[in-house]
Amino acid sequence: MGGCKVIVVGGMQAGVGKSTVTVGLMAALRQRGLRVQGFKVGPDLLDPLLHEAATGKPSYNLDGWMLTKEHNLSVARSLAGDADVAVVEGGDGLYDGTFGDEDGSTGQLAKWLGAPVVLVLDCDGLPARSAAALLKGHLAFDEELPIAGVILNKTKDAAHEKHIRDSIEGAGIGAPIFGALRRDDSGLGVLRDGGGHQGPHSALAAAAAKAAAALNAG
Repeated sequence: MGGCKVIVVGGMQAGVGKSTVTVGLMAALRQRGLRVQGFKVGPDLLDPLLHEAATGKPSYNLDGWMLTKEHNLSVARSLAGDADVAVVEGGDGLYDGTFGDEDGSTGQLAKWLGAPVVLVLDCDGLPARSAAALLKGHLAFDEELPIAGVILNKTKDAAHEKHIRDSIEGAGIGAPIFGALRRDDSGLGVLRDGGGHQGPHSALAAAAAKAAAALNAG
């Protein structure tokens, strides 16, 4: 993809907070003066609108099940040609395709793009050693997929975060922890549920700014 760097944000399942992390990352990179291009794995209507609010540019869908590898790569190269960095928000599960195999999965698309994955770990109610075990399993499942590191999402408080960090580091997993976010029930979910009293554009922009602030703080 020329001089454009590519990052894929993936998760273990739906609801882990990929959208919050993705939008926050996009907005934070834009705040640093970088040109950011957004993509979403699979068919989705709302997430690309959130991406656009964060980047100031339309976001586009990539799909490894309906479209060929060559077509996806051509689309990505064409649309990200003038960007400094492309951020790709994954689908539900990192390794799960449309019919239970790899086809159409976020992991498959990351390998096609040659892009590292930032894994979002949902820590809500998750004990520390179990968090380390889940992360270790995901890192070992496919040696061809480069997982660059992890973001701890929905941590309860500083103590919870520290316990999970200590368990991951103590297990010798070797995956960097890029940051941690606290649980926030008033996050992007309100937009998915159609809530809020702002207009659609201002609500999207506010959600992007809030996600960026949380990510910068984490």
